[in-house]
Amino acid sequence: VVISLFMTRILKKASSVALIAVYSVCFLLIIWEFPFPMKFLSVPPVKDFPAVHAYLAKNEVGPVIFLPISSWNMNHPDEEMKREYFSTIHFTPMMNGYSGFTPPEWQKMVETIDKNFPDEDTIRLIKENGVRTIILDKKLIDADKMIKILDTNTDLIYLKTIDNYIIYKYKND
Repeated sequence: VVISLFMTRILKKASSVALIAVYSVCFLLIIWEFPFPMKFLSVPPVKDFPAVHAYLAKNEVGPVIFLPISSWNMNHPDEEMKREYFSTIHFTPMMNGYSGFTPPEWQKMVETIDKNFPDEDTIRLIKENGVRTIILDKKLIDADKMIKILDTNTDLIYLKTIDNYIIYKYKND
């Protein structure tokens, strides 16, 4: 507050050269604090989205969770960003997400799901969080091992496989 009052007083009396100098210093301070190098992801056009997202757009199966789930400090944070982008063609609620801030409770839950899925407690935890459909990404996990366990689970029904994605739905939904 003191700095802003000081800057307001200076800027009211300043010449155009002084204003340019002040704005230049502010700009340089912002650049100095910016996290370089910036990381950008290339994203495909809608026509090249994974087919599972077109399926979600046409069928009411949500809320969903894509597995493996990840957070900013885990194995596949880029996948979470892509999933959010792909979800723009269906807007099905997802348990997945990506943000600049991760609450500790959320981080712990994501780590638990990532570490323990597909055990019974994790399947129950996912359902308790309102998820109706589980989508496994075969490119990122050992799906064959998980399928054997999920196929014996009495709470889940195999729904469909679309390309690299295996879809399960909770029975009571």
